[in-house]
Amino acid sequence: MPHKTIPAFALFLMLHAGLLAQSDKDTVFYDDGVSPKYIYEVLVDGNQTLRHGAFIFYYPDGVLRQKGEYVQDKIHGTWHLYNRYGVVNQIVNYNYDVKEGPFGIYYPNGEIKQQGQYLNNVIHGELTTYYEDGTLQEEVNYLEGQLNGLAVGYYPNGNKRFVRFYKGGSVHGTFESWFENGFPQLLTSMVDEKYDGGYREFYENGALKKSTTYSNGVVDGDYTTFHSNGQKDVVCFYKKGDIHGNYFRYYDNGQLREKSKFRLGIKIKKSTLFYPDGAPYIFGQFKNDRYEGVWNIFYPNGKTKQTGLYEAGLAQGEWFFYYDNGQLKMHGFYVDDKEQGLWTTY
Repeated sequence: MPHKTIPAFALFLMLHAGLLAQSDKDTVFYDDGVSPKYIYEVLVDGNQTLRHGAFIFYYPDGVLRQKGEYVQDKIHGTWHLYNRYGVVNQIVNYNYDVKEGPFGIYYPNGEIKQQGQYLNNVIHGELTTYYEDGTLQEEVNYLEGQLNGLAVGYYPNGNKRFVRFYKGGSVHGTFESWFENGFPQLLTSMVDEKYDGGYREFYENGALKKSTTYSNGVVDGDYTTFHSNGQKDVVCFYKKGDIHGNYFRYYDNGQLREKSKFRLGIKIKKSTLFYPDGAPYIFGQFKNDRYEGVWNIFYPNGKTKQTGLYEAGLAQGEWFFYYDNGQLKMHGFYVDDKEQGLWTTY
């Protein structure tokens, strides 16, 4: 009796034959010639041999791997897939070679991991995911294979992990997340996967970490970051993604750390840095984001540490370096940021 050869990767089977067709069963073995690989039913109708009826697939050691049905050479009905230990890890439904209807994915312990629906081979409707102990992990929605609508995630303790909305597969709308302790982590919104609107980020202790505004994915407006103790860290203004105007940075004790000025992301004019106690550390000028003019660096005791000239970001001319007691340590000349000539050390 002629039989149609089943490829090694074949997974499923299906039916429909005339009244005079005959059913038969066949077995394909692994290379050892003893261990069955597939046991399947076929329908022979004249010169046609169709996969039809039960199809069973085994691992080499005889453990059940997959089982289901074919109808008229097409995968149809409910299929069960098993792990190496014979425990079901997937249940999928087919409608003539097309995934259709409910499906489930399972943990090795048999608990449900994920369940949802297929429509014409793509996920459609609510998709629910669980932790291994059965606790709810995520609830998301699909529309014809793309994330669409509300998505909510949970921690194992039941606290919310995130809430976001999707449109056509992209985050669009509310985007919020929380730490496992219940404190907010991020409160913002997105349009086509880009931040848009108010943006507030938090530390795990509940303290505000960052507050700003985004427009089409770039920072635009007031920008403030904070230390975990609530003290301000950076205060500035962004214009379409670039720092613009005055820039202030602070230590976690509230003391000013840096005061500078920007023009569309480029440092300009006077810039001053301070020690944590408020004493001056460095001051000088910027021109088009490069050091310009005389720059001075100080020790914490207020004594000058070094002083010299920059032109277009390169050290030029005579530079002086001092000990922390104010005594001259060395001096010499720079040309285009390189030491030149004789340097004198004291």
